[in-house]
Amino acid sequence: MIRITLPFINAEEAPALEELLLSQPDELETRLKLIAYYGGHRYRDQNAAPNYYRHLKWLVTLHPEHPDLRLPWCDVNKFLDADCIPAIRELYDLALAKHPDLASLHANIAFFVTTQPPPFLT
Repeated sequence: MIRITLPFINAEEAPALEELLLSQPDELETRLKLIAYYGGHRYRDQNAAPNYYRHLKWLVTLHPEHPDLRLPWCDVNKFLDADCIPAIRELYDLALAKHPDLASLHANIAFFVTTQPPPFLT
C-alpha cells in the first residue's frame, strides 16, 4: 500500500514557513508545503500567485526531477498562469540540457507540456 502524505497547511502556518526559509532556504519539504498552499490559493488571493511561482521556479531549478512536479498543485494552468509558463519552460530547458538522460525529468516535462496549449509543443 502506498501512502501519500499531503503537504497541506493553513493560512496561519504559511508565514511561519516563509520565515523558516529565510534561515534555511534549501528546505525542500517546506517549499513543497508552500507550493501546495499557494497553488491552491493563487486564483483567489492576489498575493498567493507570486509566492507560488517563486517556490515552483525554485523547485524546477534545483530539483527538476522531483516527483511532486507531477502532482495537481504543481500544475501550471495554461490560461490562469500564462505569465509564468515561459519562465518554467526555460527552466525545464536548462535542466534538460544538464540532465538529458534523467527519466524523472522527462516525466515532469511531459506533465508540464501536456497541460499547455498546442503551440507550446512546437
